[in-house]
Amino acid sequence: MNSLVAASALFLAGGLSAVTMGAAPLQGVLNDFFWAGLALSGFLAIVGLEAAS
Repeated sequence: MNSLVAASALFLAGGLSAVTMGAAPLQGVLNDFFWAGLALSGFLAIVGLEAAS
C-alpha cells in the first residue's frame, strides 16, 4: 500500500470519526469540502486496496 492510499484511509477514518462525534460542519462551503474530501479519500482507498490485491 503506497502512502497516498494510506493517507486517504487515515483521512477517511478521521472524517468518519468526526461525523459520528458530531463535529462535522453542517452548512456552507466547508460542508461541501468536507463531504467531497471524504468521498475522494474513500474512492482512493478502495481503488488503492483493490489494485494492491
